[in-house]
Amino acid sequence: GQIFPGTVLRNSHLNVTAKPQSYQKKELSIEKALTEELGEDIVLKLQQKNQLDSRLCEFANSRLDAWLKQDATTKSQRFGALGETLSKNRDWRGAKAAFENSLVFKDCSEVKTYYGLAESLEKMGDVDAAIPYYRRAIECNHNFAWSYFRLGGIFYAQEAFKEALEYYKRAIAVHPFEKSFFLYVGLGDTLVKLGNIESAADAYLDSNKINSSVISKSRLAWIYYREKNSKRFNEQVDKALQISTDQCAVYLELCDVFASHGDTEIAAEFYKKALKLDFDSQKHSVRLQRISNILNVVE
Repeated sequence: GQIFPGTVLRNSHLNVTAKPQSYQKKELSIEKALTEELGEDIVLKLQQKNQLDSRLCEFANSRLDAWLKQDATTKSQRFGALGETLSKNRDWRGAKAAFENSLVFKDCSEVKTYYGLAESLEKMGDVDAAIPYYRRAIECNHNFAWSYFRLGGIFYAQEAFKEALEYYKRAIAVHPFEKSFFLYVGLGDTLVKLGNIESAADAYLDSNKINSSVISKSRLAWIYYREKNSKRFNEQVDKALQISTDQCAVYLELCDVFASHGDTEIAAEFYKKALKLDFDSQKHSVRLQRISNILNVVE
């Protein structure tokens, strides 16, 4: 160069077993090139040691070829089925990705795809992104009640009770009565927030007809407590305790219901009873702590 005239720098290949030029012989296959440079014995040993890897590679290539030959509808359906499986396992992130891939291959009319994607987004905390997909699910199938139900729950949590009420009503209108327990519970809770206690009581009674559970009885207990009907209030509490093997959970459910309506004094009484029965602290610890924070109760 200009700075060091007369200096010549050359490439030097060190610690190699053969001349690099052999790699440039395009006419040679990989196997022949390796045989020429490493020797036939070493190449044979490499082939024997990598038989399983070779078979796995061949199998993967065949599966990939089969996948690529499938039409878009089949690919979309396969991703949709995978999303449903992941949803059942509560793998919401994986389910979201699967449902999104399903829609990449085909903007399908399957209600389960849009509903599944919306549910995954909601469970991951992205409620705003979930809402349009629930609405898209409704467009695909006007008779799928759970899309309305999930939207009702979202608007209830956002204290948009009028919107929540409409979605719960629409869910109930298209769903069989005997399978609508949670729909009537949601309807009743919303009616309470809107001040329509009488209609809320009817909704809770309907939910109790479908499933005589701790959830429905706790809400009916609150209704009768509000009406100062101590006889019916005590009946609902007693029945709730009778039908459950976990009385601590019953008292916590009652505490939740009464605390949510601002009846903190009686809610605190249920809370204290739950504390006395909390034999399995791991099972109830999170709920007990949450209720303790709400009631500001010092253990």
